[in-house]
Amino acid sequence: MMLLFKTFQHSLNNVLIVRRVYGHSMEPTYQNGRLVIASGLLNVTEGKIVVARHGSREIIKRVSLIRGDTVKLKGDNSSPHHNTVIQASQIRGVVI
Repeated sequence: MMLLFKTFQHSLNNVLIVRRVYGHSMEPTYQNGRLVIASGLLNVTEGKIVVARHGSREIIKRVSLIRGDTVKLKGDNSSPHHNTVIQASQIRGVVI
């Protein structure tokens, strides 16, 4: 029974991701400190908010453009400082 629970828990961890928003790049949609849940099962499309690996950390941004394997992400506030480009494989999940 314990092994079955651990297997289920591991599978669930790969499907649902809980992260805290740090900073102000996603305001007004998400405030600093807010928890978000992302799913690795949803399709990534332009306009969706995603959790993605960027260097040694994870970021929460909106997908503004998808061209092949290249994905452009941006914050919801007006500062271009929060824009970045990543590979599609760096996306962990879509915020639900």
